[in-house]
Amino acid sequence: MATEIAVTGGFGTIVLDVRRGDGPPGCFDYTMPVLAMRNPHEDDSRDIAARAYRALVATQNALKADRSLAAEVGNKRFPQREAALIAGIVERDLPFYTPEITEHSFDAINDFARHMSILDEGLPYSDAVWRGER
Repeated sequence: MATEIAVTGGFGTIVLDVRRGDGPPGCFDYTMPVLAMRNPHEDDSRDIAARAYRALVATQNALKADRSLAAEVGNKRFPQREAALIAGIVERDLPFYTPEITEHSFDAINDFARHMSILDEGLPYSDAVWRGER
């Protein structure tokens, strides 16, 4: 949203958008929205994770089917200026809406974290990305 305000206001420009192939190889794998939980393997957390996942998928599918929903929600949740921009942002970004973190992207994030000394060793995909009943 901040980028859109700067660009449409005439005081900013997009230098690169890694989702569209700008920037160094591999950067695409570092930019994704996620739902994160502390421990989705605990019994109560599995149910919460499953419900959150289904809600996310339903929302993404609804926006793909009817982009005007973004403006409807934007008008309820954002100041007027931002509300006027939200439908265009959602429409432009719809190709990137996915509820999944691929193993490739997860491995790339692990590699980055190790190179930045955030992790000593990588975490297995199966231990970090919940693949339970959806």
